[in-house]
Amino acid sequence: MDVRIEELQEQGDATKKAVEDNRAKLDAKNFKQAKFDSFNSARTDLDAKDKAQTLSVEKAVSATSEKQNTKQEAISLIEKVGYTVKSATDDATEQKKFKIDESITGGYKGIIERCEYLDGLDEVSHTFLIDNGMTQEDIDNIKAMPEKLRAANSAQIKAKKDQKTATEIRDAAAKVYKSEINKIRNFVKANFPKDRAMLIAFEPVSKGGGRGGNDTPPPTPPAQ
Repeated sequence: MDVRIEELQEQGDATKKAVEDNRAKLDAKNFKQAKFDSFNSARTDLDAKDKAQTLSVEKAVSATSEKQNTKQEAISLIEKVGYTVKSATDDATEQKKFKIDESITGGYKGIIERCEYLDGLDEVSHTFLIDNGMTQEDIDNIKAMPEKLRAANSAQIKAKKDQKTATEIRDAAAKVYKSEINKIRNFVKANFPKDRAMLIAFEPVSKGGGRGGNDTPPPTPPAQ
């Protein structure tokens, strides 16, 4: 969970408790239930949006991991081709046909290109690989790998985009909730300017659990 959101939720929890503990005094000043309902509704919305954002992060991490695993699977197949050819022949021309000593450039796109090249070799070349230790399943996997890589890349792009959107939506909900908290605090400041206990009860909670950031009560407001 984002630390900023967690801290905001803690502020909201403290504000809710302060309202419930001092409801009679608030009601005496015409504190509207609609204001409290709006506050609670904003929290419910934030919690739901925060949960969705957390899930989007998990999906993005999973998609990134899946892409990396797919890339590694493809690289392992390409390396297997290289080792198979080298174990079968020292002929430079034969090895060159399989691009044994050519490095792969361009990231995952380069891996796709190499798999497509190997898949596009003639049947004799594929038979040569099978005769020297590879399997038909290996050959089929090389053929399928470009599409698997493209799909994994697309899934990662979508997951990251969804995460960005979910974060923006969550942050917008947090802004609304913070506004609702401040409305209640301002109501208290407006209606209880000389009530130290009320002012302290609705002060922001510090990270250490105290009020006002340092547990020091605010000064008594000057006489009006």
